[in-house]
Amino acid sequence: METTWIPCLFSEIPHGEILVENYNRNVIWETTSRCNLSCRHCYYQKQLEKEPGEDLDNKTIVDIVRNLVPLGFDNVQLLGGEPFLRPNVLTVVEEMKNCGVKNVLLNSNGVLLDDEKAEKIAELGILPMISIDGPVKINDKMRGEGTFASALKAIMALSSYSAGPETYTVVTKWLARLDHHQVESYIQLLSEAGVKAVNFGKLITKHLSALEEFAPSAEELYVFSSFLLRNKEELERMYDVEVCLDEGLFFPIHVMDNAQEQELIRGEYDKFFAQDVVKCSTLGCTAGRKNLVIDPKGYLIDCVFNRKKFGNLKTDSVFQAVKDLVTEFCTPPYERCISCRYQPVCGGACRLLEIHGRLAEENIDEKLVLTEEERETFINNITVC
Repeated sequence: METTWIPCLFSEIPHGEILVENYNRNVIWETTSRCNLSCRHCYYQKQLEKEPGEDLDNKTIVDIVRNLVPLGFDNVQLLGGEPFLRPNVLTVVEEMKNCGVKNVLLNSNGVLLDDEKAEKIAELGILPMISIDGPVKINDKMRGEGTFASALKAIMALSSYSAGPETYTVVTKWLARLDHHQVESYIQLLSEAGVKAVNFGKLITKHLSALEEFAPSAEELYVFSSFLLRNKEELERMYDVEVCLDEGLFFPIHVMDNAQEQELIRGEYDKFFAQDVVKCSTLGCTAGRKNLVIDPKGYLIDCVFNRKKFGNLKTDSVFQAVKDLVTEFCTPPYERCISCRYQPVCGGACRLLEIHGRLAEENIDEKLVLTEEERETFINNITVC
């Protein structure tokens, strides 16, 4: 693969050498702003619907990705809306793979995923990830009546043609409050349906009202995450399924001021994240360093939450837009976070701490030790893009 653009893109950026070392970077493509569900905790659906203009046509998005592959962005993740509301989306994936894309991850709610699509997904080597937010009562409360059954049907269809999909579960307060045996039963059910990895992630939203309505407390999140961490290996052995926790679930545990628990979890953190740290060369916010986002209209944006635009790739230089984004998101956070004692834990964190109304907090180390209230605010809102 031609890689001559890599040094040109990153060599002038302070600390840009860490980006040249590893080519495992991702293009996140928001395939369409349309969705067939109205999930109560959706973090950007209303914003997407307000964007004027037509969605990218198939040829244009393939051409854009073709220009990104030589920059090292050779993995593509398909988001929505709902990707299967875009006509011929799997044909687009096939064309992307023909121009150098190595891996494709497709996130779907599963409602429109039938046997024909499942077979094509397996044929193209796509990794499907089905969104399902807990046992039926919790999931349907958040995603709509009947969506649990639809997701389960999609999982079984996918499992009949491949090694099985992954699932992604947002940890709401109702899930965090379940008895641990109920959480285990949920993992068992997904495993028996054919799931190969169950991913748990923190609720991320730009709306404080949604956090107040749906998010677990810091203590609830701590207890839930601790249970999964302590029992991860046993659950995986019993049910032959991988149990994964997003970084956003680890970090709150890691900064809590409880010496024994912190020491225990620190050991687990080192164990389960050692390989990932080596592979991706970065923790914390991955905007520009590991991920690029292309919205349905063709704008290059920093992340699906902050949504700062760096040009429209239909008309602007792909190279220049990417360089502008990478320059902004590699240098300042790295410089001001490197001396913070929490930097190894959060890696700079998510720059969108919406509760503060600003991006990465300067001097967060001092703020963390001022008051319990300050620490709780940080714990409740730190996450990874």
